Amino acid sequence: MSWMSELVDLYDRNQNKAGKVTNVKRRGKNGETVLKPVFLLPINHVSNYVEIEIKLNLDGDFVGAEVINKEKTIMPVTIESAARTSGIRPRPVDDKFQYIARDYNQLQEVLEAKREAGEHKDKPYKQDGDFDEYLQQLTDFFEFTKEHSKTVAPLLMAIQKYVANNDLIIDLIHSGQFGELDSYEDIDEKSILANNPLCRFNVLTEGPVRWKNPECFKAWSDFYQFKLAKEGKTGFDYVAGNEHVPLGTNHPKGILPLASGAKLISSNDTQNFTFRGRFINSEEAVSIGYESSQKGHAMLKWLIDKQGFSIGGRYYITWGTTGENLTTINPQDNELFNDILSLDDEIEDTNSAFASQLRNLLLKGASVNGIPKQNPVYVMQLEGTTTGRFGIVYYQALDLTTYIERITDWYTKLYLKCDDNKYIYPSLKFIADRIYGDRNDETTQKLKKDVVTDLVQSILGGRKISYSYLSKIFQKSIRPTSFDNQSAWKLTVTTAARLFKSYFSREEIEPMLNTDFKDRSYLYGRLLAIADVVEQGVLGANGQDRSTNARRYMSAFSQRPADTWKVIYVNLQPYLTKSNYRQKAQRLFDEINEKFDVTDSQLNSPLDGKFLIGYSQQRTDWYKSSKSKSEVE
Repeated sequence: MSWMSELVDLYDRNQNKAGKVTNVKRRGKNGETVLKPVFLLPINHVSNYVEIEIKLNLDGDFVGAEVINKEKTIMPVTIESAARTSGIRPRPVDDKFQYIARDYNQLQEVLEAKREAGEHKDKPYKQDGDFDEYLQQLTDFFEFTKEHSKTVAPLLMAIQKYVANNDLIIDLIHSGQFGELDSYEDIDEKSILANNPLCRFNVLTEGPVRWKNPECFKAWSDFYQFKLAKEGKTGFDYVAGNEHVPLGTNHPKGILPLASGAKLISSNDTQNFTFRGRFINSEEAVSIGYESSQKGHAMLKWLIDKQGFSIGGRYYITWGTTGENLTTINPQDNELFNDILSLDDEIEDTNSAFASQLRNLLLKGASVNGIPKQNPVYVMQLEGTTTGRFGIVYYQALDLTTYIERITDWYTKLYLKCDDNKYIYPSLKFIADRIYGDRNDETTQKLKKDVVTDLVQSILGGRKISYSYLSKIFQKSIRPTSFDNQSAWKLTVTTAARLFKSYFSREEIEPMLNTDFKDRSYLYGRLLAIADVVEQGVLGANGQDRSTNARRYMSAFSQRPADTWKVIYVNLQPYLTKSNYRQKAQRLFDEINEKFDVTDSQLNSPLDGKFLIGYSQQRTDWYKSSKSKSEVE
């Protein structure tokens, strides 16, 4: 379990951040940038949305209440209460009515009577609770803090005193925060009070509130570890290598945002063919210390929330030894790329020069961010397999220098000067979207996440991209009329050109147009590009917005280029005579035609991906050298 050990070590290095909110930039539903609060959970704690805040003073008197909307609260939990789905499993302090309100059963009796009398149409929310068990656990915690945490003890004393001697629901009824109520009978079935809300206690003091107080986090952690050790639930921790430590048998859930009930580690196989007949209990297979489990899962959740990226329910994360974001998925979010994305126009137009500059800038980015070059980089992909389980799809660790070399190699292969220089560093999701389109149905999402997974493995493994993806995007690129708008088609063509450049040898294809390159597919692509821009220029000058002959015949051209070029060239003549650039176009046609080997028996055979590279590069070169803005789309 090297990945778990790395996560535990990473938690220890970031322990001072536990419970502290960090705002990270995320993309909203409409593409806007939004700030999302994330925090590293203290061990033995979870975060939940609470509905009601109960305010007390240090004497344990009820001061007031407040309805809380869309705010997560960090609260202490036990092993059982953190993973509870049914049964009586109270949390230590903050919890639902069924545990913290001694008059909960009285309210339930009233609601049940109303339903039987026909006053309530729906069956009221009813859940068995155990106030006595909750109070005993809270009291034990309070007694422990009297000796071990003098600052936390007064807070727990106030809460313990209040819940033991007061009817919480009655106090909330009289608070005026839930309408004009006088008794249980006045509570409507749709009221928040009738639906067992999750509550938090706020003891009003000058210090930080409990759910943001590191001393409160530590107090519960110390007490719970003491309690587990006292109960004798100890063994060997295979993650930390320690003996006689409390073991984790019920591991945390809620790690993946879209699979909140799924667990990464579970051992629920205690009936019938127990553990496939190999073991008597789960500890015989492997045992993980409770603290190691808590730290590892908390760190994994923090990394996913802070810098994770998901496609179709599969999550991708990359991190360094301090948790820094080093993702290969979105280079725009990569801390190493801070200085690179603004240099598109300054990069020299050769593969070797680009590779050198990119490598140096990545190393500079590592230095600026304080990341030693010998430090490891970790890459992980996770996905939910069922509603209750998720697994690690891919995991790799490599040193930063190797990581930078692999990224440099990938983006050097991909580097191609096209119309849209801002996509020199396309994200892997962007590539997947170009291959399979912008649809977001379940089937397409599954295909896209497989593309991203394969691309990550290709990048870090130094392998070529699968030709099946190249074939797919090639077929989309040669059918421009199938796109609703031409901008999307042009993005697909330039992306395809870049992917094919990564596939072919680096010596053959340079970032800019190579007028000496005599590959048949490349030359045909150049011819089609000139025909396209000439006709488009004339159409634009006349205020016409329709597809050119070059684009309409593109699919046929890719299959029978020599035959189709005759048709395209004949249809181009009326536009060529009207174009201000007819002499330039004809000169280029002649130069390109001279480079063909007329003895080649394959002149009319289907074209390969170099066709799209030649097309994209010739278009870019045409617009770069043309001074007339009317010809630029």
